[in-house]
Amino acid sequence: MMNNKLSYILCLIYAINAWSCGSSESDESSEGCNDMTAECLFDRPAVQTDHYQLKLIALSPNPPERGENTWRIQIHAQATQEPLEGCGIDLIPFMPEHGHGSPKTPELSELGGGEYEFSDIVFTMPGLWSMEFSMTCADLAAEQALIDFTL
Repeated sequence: MMNNKLSYILCLIYAINAWSCGSSESDESSEGCNDMTAECLFDRPAVQTDHYQLKLIALSPNPPERGENTWRIQIHAQATQEPLEGCGIDLIPFMPEHGHGSPKTPELSELGGGEYEFSDIVFTMPGLWSMEFSMTCADLAAEQALIDFTL
């Protein structure tokens, strides 16, 4: 059951990203964007799960690059669109093609208003990265959201 749900989420993420990156309404920075590269990430719509909506709102550097990176996200309740505060969020950067993750565990800071910042996100090499966000907020069930991109 969990594998089906994870497969659904991955397919949904891919479809949303393909749609948003290929959209003619995007700004100049994503023109010609037709795959899941780092340049597409900032303009993509929110990733949705059963209970959460997660949106990337800032990347530093933008686009991401080898070395240390910082990502700012926003989390809302899917049902009410209310920002969620006091959440427990873990981020695991992983390279599925190489079978390894990042040498550091990203540090989380809560900024308020449903915004959170992950610092010390270390990308060691170019290639496909799978970013797994595990979220638990208030009385909502724990869920994962994945964002895959090519560095």
